[in-house]
Amino acid sequence: MVLLQKKREEAEHARESALAAQAEARKQQAEFEKSKAELERQASANAALRDFRRALKAGEVVKITRFDKPGKIVRVDYKKNIAAVSLGLGQWEVPLDEVFPIPGPV
Repeated sequence: MVLLQKKREEAEHARESALAAQAEARKQQAEFEKSKAELERQASANAALRDFRRALKAGEVVKITRFDKPGKIVRVDYKKNIAAVSLGLGQWEVPLDEVFPIPGPV
């Protein structure tokens, strides 16, 4: 009888351990799914930005991070990865990495 009781306690302990491990696995799965969704969102945003920069044309208004102001594209040199931007009274050559779309109304 004592042996049977001991086996039941061991089985109950093993069941509790398995349930705890299962709960931890679910938690890790949820964290993984969240980080995966965030990475996919970032990849999508980076692809959209890359497409925007590839389609730049003279006359478009863009935001230049260096100056934190909008400027007008004068020309784009994709080989050198730069854009000439009219900003205020001057014209500046800036890397395409510093050129962003101006956010529209939300």
